[in-house]
Amino acid sequence: MKTYTFSPQSISKAQQRFIRRVSLIWGAIFCALVGLTSWNAGNDWLPTIPILVAIYIGIMLFVLPRTFQRNKEVLKSIRIELGDDYIEYAQIDTPPMRINRQEITAIEEMKGGLCIRTAEKTRTIVIPGDLDVDAFQEIKEKLAAWSTIKP
Repeated sequence: MKTYTFSPQSISKAQQRFIRRVSLIWGAIFCALVGLTSWNAGNDWLPTIPILVAIYIGIMLFVLPRTFQRNKEVLKSIRIELGDDYIEYAQIDTPPMRINRQEITAIEEMKGGLCIRTAEKTRTIVIPGDLDVDAFQEIKEKLAAWSTIKP
């Protein structure tokens, strides 16, 4: 049995990707709000810009730091345990998911890592590709011995 976790470097890499995604989403929301406001208000939309900017800054200062901190806590808590005939995934605030080797119906490689599927749709484990490269490769090689990894 071996346990894998995120290293500080892989947590930092995953956090940077998360920050980019969230920033793009909130930027798009802000642009959409400005566009809708100007469209609905006709010529009187300029006075609403300071209000929208204040709301946006409030979100950026109060909501997003908590979101980023929570994401970091989740990443730090992830534990993947790989035994001779099982794999278990655990993280904060969710019960651990253990899948025995004989339960596996498919292993798929996807953009974000590996997806281990069983006959029950709710019993699926995703191995994040953001793990250390060596750890991810080690897990992938062991799982490849259990079942063919589909691209």
